[in-house]
Parts: sequence; structure tokens; C-alpha cells
Amino acid sequence: MRTLYDVQQILKKFGIFIYVGKRMWDIELMMIELKKIHS
Repeated sequence: MRTLYDVQQILKKFGIFIYVGKRMWDIELMMIELKKIHS
């Protein structure tokens, strides 16, 4: 994973689509979801 796009594609494979509206909020929520997937 090198870019935010890569992260979005991984989340998409798990059926997770994130759009809160503010870029930083989106990134924070993606981090939370990745941690959930990883554990």
C-alpha cells in the first residue's frame, strides 16, 4: 500500500466504502477499518 487509493481498493474488496466529506476524517475512518480487518 503506497497511496490512499491503494487503501481504498483494499477496503472496497471487503465491501467498505468510506466518504465522510472531509479528507482527514475519511483517512481516520479508513485507519480504524483497516485495524478492524487486520485483527
